[in-house]
Amino acid sequence: MANAIIPLVYGLLIGKSAEDYNLFFKKVLEQDNFQPESIMTDFETGTIKSVKDKLPNILHK
Repeated sequence: MANAIIPLVYGLLIGKSAEDYNLFFKKVLEQDNFQPESIMTDFETGTIKSVKDKLPNILHK
């Protein structure tokens, strides 16, 4: 499956703040052996800020 995108996590959050997304990503990253190479998100500013803060070494698309 070279060059394939496989969605592994979906999140439905009530809020859109960076704090809401920080908690979401914290819970996701607590899972054993979860080491994503990249992440694809929508245009929410809270998501973008949270990805920069919590996942600084991961490619963000």
